[in-house]
Amino acid sequence: MPSLLSATLSHEVLSALDKDAVLAHNRSAKPDHVFQLELGPSPFEGDIDRARVVMLLGNPGFDKTSTLSDHTFARNGWPLAGLHPEAPDGLRTWWEARLGDLIAQFGPQTVATRIACLQVNPWASQKFSDRRLPSRALLLDAAAQCASRGAVIVVMRAEKLWLESAAVAASPNRHRVNSWRCSYLSPGNLGDHAWSQVVGAVGAA
Repeated sequence: MPSLLSATLSHEVLSALDKDAVLAHNRSAKPDHVFQLELGPSPFEGDIDRARVVMLLGNPGFDKTSTLSDHTFARNGWPLAGLHPEAPDGLRTWWEARLGDLIAQFGPQTVATRIACLQVNPWASQKFSDRRLPSRALLLDAAAQCASRGAVIVVMRAEKLWLESAAVAASPNRHRVNSWRCSYLSPGNLGDHAWSQVVGAVGAA
C-alpha cells in the first residue's frame, strides 16, 4: 500500500499541483505573506503513516534562522528529523521548544518516531496565509487518514480549516491547544485529559 508520505504528499506532487497558485499569490501578497518558493513545500514532518500523535499546524515558518536545508534535512531513524542533534539550528530549536516536556520524559529519538505534523499550507512564509491552494485537499485527506487510523490529533493552528475534514472533526481523539499563539505540546497548553492521552500514546510500548 503506498504511503501518504511517498505517494500523495511528495515534493514533486505538491510543487506541480500548487505551481500556478503560489506564483499568482506571490505577485500580490504582502511581504510577510510571500511564499518562500526556494525552500519548496513541506507538507509534513515525521512519520505520518505511523506516528501516534499528529499535530495539525498552519504552515512552515520562515525567519532569519531559516535555511535552504530546513525542508530536506533527514536522518535515518529520526522521522521528525528536526529533533536530530545535527538538524539546522533554527529548525531544531523550534521543535525542541515545542516538544520539550515530551523530550524530557522520553528522549528526543523516541519523540521523533512517535510525533508527526501536517501543515494545511505547505509553503513557508513569515506569517500564515489562508490562501486556498490545490494541495489543501491532499492535506485534509492526509489528516483524515491519520484520524481514521486512531492517531491522537492535536489541532495547533488553523482549526477552522482543519475541521473541514469530517474525519478530523468527528475524531474522538481530537484535541486543541488552549492558545494557538503558543504552539507547544505541554500540560498547560493542552489540559490534563489531552496531555494524558498524548503522553500515553508516546510512551506506550
